[in-house]
Parts: sequence; structure tokens; C-alpha cells
Amino acid sequence: MPANPHFDFGPYAQILKTLLPRSRGIYLYAPDGDLLWSSDGADFHDLRPAVEELLESAKQNASASGLRRMLDDAPAYCFLLRDELGAVLGVTAVVCRAVTRDADLPTFESVERTLAPLMVLTRRDLGQQRVIETGRFQIGDTAQGAGFGGNNSVRHRRDVSCAPCALNPGKPSPTVLASCGAAFC
Repeated sequence: MPANPHFDFGPYAQILKTLLPRSRGIYLYAPDGDLLWSSDGADFHDLRPAVEELLESAKQNASASGLRRMLDDAPAYCFLLRDELGAVLGVTAVVCRAVTRDADLPTFESVERTLAPLMVLTRRDLGQQRVIETGRFQIGDTAQGAGFGGNNSVRHRRDVSCAPCALNPGKPSPTVLASCGAAFC
């Protein structure tokens, strides 16, 4: 059920299903809470309060990353997708098969670690789609500006609009560069 014809979440959902075989439903929500994509073609209404709670907490807490909620006996995991400036791009939600006992219930942190590389790719591609749709383009977004051209000695240019850079004044550390995700903000 792709609501956005420019972004097909299907391949990401296939990878997610491979990484988390106990998943039975995979959903992608827009920043306003609208369903963009669903593995079963419909919204899972019991999941909506968790998605809305996460989106609301994202407005209050810049470090909000996700949550786990029990929907009857089935765990649901919701992951907030933000761009490099901290703007919300959407929510990826996964509903898993019901568990029989607490020992079978993966923690939010373990599922987050398992899905982290996929969430990075999803964030990147949703962010690129947003750039295309809004027309926001910066020279730092180009291959030459990002250091993929002939000059491999790229310096990190600090920008106060970049949340990791603004929170970490001074010379950027490897941690700041990793959280910024770009050679240029």
C-alpha cells in the first residue's frame, strides 16, 4: 500500500523481515502519523496509539528514538526516523508474533541494535526523497562536496543548524562526525 509513489518501502521491509523473522506486520508512517506503507495493505489500528505517542514524544524530546508496546501478547516496536538535523522523517513500526513467556520477549534495545543498519539506510533514503520533493539542495550534498571526487582530504565544516555540531562546539570528534553523518553539515 504505497501512499508515496516516490518511495517504495517494500525492499526495506523484506530486509527487516530477514533480520527479524518473528515480525508479522511492518509499517511505515509519515511524520504526521499517516500510514505510508504496510506489509498487509492496511493499518493496524491497535498500533496507532503507540505511533502517535512516539511522534508526540519526539516533539518534546530530541533524543527519543523509539518504544516497545505489548498489543495483547504480541510485541510491537516503533522506531523514529530523523534526518541529520533532527527533523522527523517518519516512524517504522514492526508487530511481531505473540510470545508465550517473558523470556521470549526481545528488549527494545536488542531489536534496535539488530535493525540499526537498516534504519540508517531508511533514514538516508527518506531524507534524500525529502530533498528531492522539497527542492532543498546544498553543495555539500554533491559527490564532489562530500569527498567522493578527487580530493580525499575533506574537512568537516561546522554548522549550527546541524544538531550534533551545535551540541558539540569546538573541534568535531569522531563521535560528532559519526552522529552528523556527513563530511559537510
